[in-house]
Amino acid sequence: MLPRAVGGRRGRRRRTRDGEVAPQARGGREDRGVVVERPDRFALEGEEVGRTARLAGHRERDVPGFPADAEDARRGVAVRGRGAAPGVGVVEERVDLQHEGRELRDGEAVEAQHEAGFAVGGAHDLEGEARVDHLRPIRPELEHLRVRETPERRGDPEPRRGTAAQRANDGEGGRRHARQCRPRGDDRGVGGERRPLVRYTVYNQARSFGRCPMIDPFEPYANEPYADFSDPRVRDGFQAELADVRQRLGGDRPLVIGGERITTGTWIESWDPSRKDRLVGRAAAAGPEHVEAAFAAAQAAYPAWRDAGMAHRARALVKLAAVLRRRKWELAAWEVFEAGKSYAEAEGDVAEAIDFCEYYARQAMDLDERLETYPWPGEENTLTLQPLGVGLVIPPWNFLLAILVGTTVGPVVVGNTVLLKPSPKTPIIAGIFVDLLDEAGFPPGVVNLLTGEDAVLGDALVDDPRTRFINFTGSLATGLRIHERAAKVHPGQGFLKRTMLEMGGKDALVVDETADLDAAADAAVASAFGFQGQKCSAMSRLIVVDDVHDDLLDRVVRRTEALRVGPAEENPDVAAVIDGVQFEKIRGFVERAAADFEVRVGGGADDTEGWYVDPTIVVDVDPTSELAQEEVFGPVMAVLRARDFDHALELANGTDYALTGGVFSRSRARIERARREFRVGNLYVNRKITGSLVGVQPFGGFDLSGTNAKAGGPDYLRLFLEAKTVTERF
Repeated sequence: MLPRAVGGRRGRRRRTRDGEVAPQARGGREDRGVVVERPDRFALEGEEVGRTARLAGHRERDVPGFPADAEDARRGVAVRGRGAAPGVGVVEERVDLQHEGRELRDGEAVEAQHEAGFAVGGAHDLEGEARVDHLRPIRPELEHLRVRETPERRGDPEPRRGTAAQRANDGEGGRRHARQCRPRGDDRGVGGERRPLVRYTVYNQARSFGRCPMIDPFEPYANEPYADFSDPRVRDGFQAELADVRQRLGGDRPLVIGGERITTGTWIESWDPSRKDRLVGRAAAAGPEHVEAAFAAAQAAYPAWRDAGMAHRARALVKLAAVLRRRKWELAAWEVFEAGKSYAEAEGDVAEAIDFCEYYARQAMDLDERLETYPWPGEENTLTLQPLGVGLVIPPWNFLLAILVGTTVGPVVVGNTVLLKPSPKTPIIAGIFVDLLDEAGFPPGVVNLLTGEDAVLGDALVDDPRTRFINFTGSLATGLRIHERAAKVHPGQGFLKRTMLEMGGKDALVVDETADLDAAADAAVASAFGFQGQKCSAMSRLIVVDDVHDDLLDRVVRRTEALRVGPAEENPDVAAVIDGVQFEKIRGFVERAAADFEVRVGGGADDTEGWYVDPTIVVDVDPTSELAQEEVFGPVMAVLRARDFDHALELANGTDYALTGGVFSRSRARIERARREFRVGNLYVNRKITGSLVGVQPFGGFDLSGTNAKAGGPDYLRLFLEAKTVTERF
């Protein structure tokens, strides 16, 4: 609900093209309002007035751009819909606040809750059209705050001492804070009409943060768009890129240590899963001497990178995102050959890598200032964040670029340097990525690439006393080994190592008798068999209540039988699994399950030309069996029958994993119960359970699925920083 202007009427509201509701003025001047509808638009009396806003002081600004100086932010200028500071408003005249329907006494504190929640200020002037006459919360969670205002005319005397603002500043030892926003410049509008100036007071509860928030200098974050490969022109264009990359297969990739390209004389080979006799490329295999050199390079690069400043490092990530974007299809084509991804899966992986760069660049800017502390008489107290040092990044082979990029640039953007050890199954894309770091301007030694065998490099890198943190995504067994070894303090270490571990899942989709069964069947097939089920988020258990079990199963079976299996470069529904080791593991699961349960669809495997496993559905699976408890990481769906929704939820929670899960239901009560009781890090309701978006659905689980790092979320970068408090008494 929009707040009323003092003495006015609530304006009519209409829906804008972006789906937001804007007020439409009717009646007198005091009904007018400006509402921030989207980051690069202002709504004036129900109309969008464009990107350029004439702000306090009558200086034109491009709203998505950076303000001319920090003083503008302190004055309360709205930039991209962000408030000037938490709980800060204009304090030149008394105004009234309502909090949860209750009138507040003069000067009583109320918490604003979110620094970006209000567009605050006393002299916003959009394109010379009108003064702002009221505020409204930008975010739904702030609807409980109401702001009422008192119009005044420019030229009125300075605020009287003893007003609410003055009492707020002076009362309780100065622990309640507010700020003033004095308008400047000419106040006359079109035709010389003098407009009212509106002043506001918003009090922060008890104390202020003592600083203005970081104003993002980059354009607003948005997820990278996807191509539509059903369009023949798009498909033809990508196939041309495939043809170009196909001509470059088979090359060699060196180690990269301190900016130097090093070949070792020994190689690890990457083969096309769809055509196992086609070499994608060779990567130099590192040995113990290269581990030592990589640590030395990372340590040497660390001081300058740490001191370069957050804005400089964030700018490097935005540049890297631009480089990745320009070469998106080329990188996706490499993924088709090296990992057996379909066109959409490959392009989506590159898009996610771009998203990580763009998102973490913006998140880093908000960590560049001191954190909130409460004042103490006679002292200055500051709390700041600083990087940890040299860390180790171990990404997986399934999201061979997206997770590699995200787990690398996250620690790096906040000032750490890293040793990057990619999976030996997909080393070529890692080498290409490190080349792109040079193009984006990253200094030598910030990221050091060590390709090689796990048995040679893994323990040595984890155990080294110079490793401050380990950022790992992979199997449960490897993650537990890292966790155990990292807990030991080695001679010369002098600190405790941090581990960020994402270790997979046994993900379930629950379908009850109220669900849309066609939508549930579509989601089940997409979640189970996309990228051959080789995702930690893939649905490996379909749990269906008895009333609709047979009906839903028939729909899922028909859709699965229609899937096309073939080489990834032909863009099938299901391509080959990553290599012979994974092929044999999946086939073993299916053969053991077939001895105890019914294989309704699939069950076959063919390694004549590539590592192909048929999409497989096993029904009436015992919930305590191997197939229902252990991660298969392949195109195998176990179907479990539940008596009712209570039993279905019990089965869903019946493993040691807690990564992703989903519920299809039309029952609000059951959906709300799943929100509370379905123990997963990412719960999806009435949609597929794969495909989380950076910044939209932060990803990561708990229990034996990992340490809940929540990649692509607002707390992720904080994992690679430590806090320091400094107190100075004067």
